[in-house]
Amino acid sequence: AGEAASTPPAPPAAPTTVQPHQPVDQDQPSTEEEDTGQAGIDQVDGDADAEAVHLSTDDVTLLRNVCLLGEEAASGRNVLACEHLDDAPNPDKIKDCFSAIVGDPFHVIHRPKTPINHEANKVYFVGFRDALLQFNPVLLNQVKNAIKEKHGKSDDAIDADIYFDAAFWKECVDRRILPPRLLYWRVRAVFVSFGFLIDSTSKKPLFN
Repeated sequence: AGEAASTPPAPPAAPTTVQPHQPVDQDQPSTEEEDTGQAGIDQVDGDADAEAVHLSTDDVTLLRNVCLLGEEAASGRNVLACEHLDDAPNPDKIKDCFSAIVGDPFHVIHRPKTPINHEANKVYFVGFRDALLQFNPVLLNQVKNAIKEKHGKSDDAIDADIYFDAAFWKECVDRRILPPRLLYWRVRAVFVSFGFLIDSTSKKPLFN
């Protein structure tokens, strides 16, 4: 009789730490925390509110004028020329292209480096926040008009109140980050308006 066939060895056991792959159900929401950039928005917002309580009435007037300057530029009435900035593009040439990967406002604001002790640094920071986050203009006007009618406040007093009682206004009026064709001009207005401000001690501008 021939030799009996040998039994092949059993395969090695799979490691106990390896888990079988589970198919992903596309209809179920992901349990992983997504980075929406909200943490960056909240941090910038809180920092700016802390700085805003120290603003003067002149600072508030400057901030409002910067916002108006950005609106004028977006409408094509002012190109915001500045020798330290590249020439502004034609407003019609700015396309609203969006990306799934963006920098949050906290990192955007801290990219330009400014002297920590410069006396214009606080109002610049608040102005930059305002450029990035715009109140809903329709709802904002409705709330302003209601306050005028009920409390008889002036426009200047209400504008100041937006900075000195920020929590109330953010609770009443939603904000958003604007599309690029509008956002560009608001940010440029901040650079043009604050970049040349001279510190009374160092005698240097905010941007060198």
